[in-house]
Amino acid sequence: MAAVRGVYLRSGRPFMPVTLNMNMAMPSWFDIIGLSPDSQEDEVGIKQAAENVKALIDQEVKNGIPSNRIILGGFSQ
Repeated sequence: MAAVRGVYLRSGRPFMPVTLNMNMAMPSWFDIIGLSPDSQEDEVGIKQAAENVKALIDQEVKNGIPSNRIILGGFSQ
């Protein structure tokens, strides 16, 4: 098996009030309104988070990393 070499980027999430957390500010990509399957979702925030991640990937491609060599991972939200 070939060794995996890479650059690891850490993107900090902005601090924002989270509804589920009694509106207390915490690191979050988007608002979490509820945990049930029928809870409202922060569609605008989710789309903005996706654009932010895409911008990170686009920057790495501009830096010379082929897109097929980029792995995206995450922990929590």
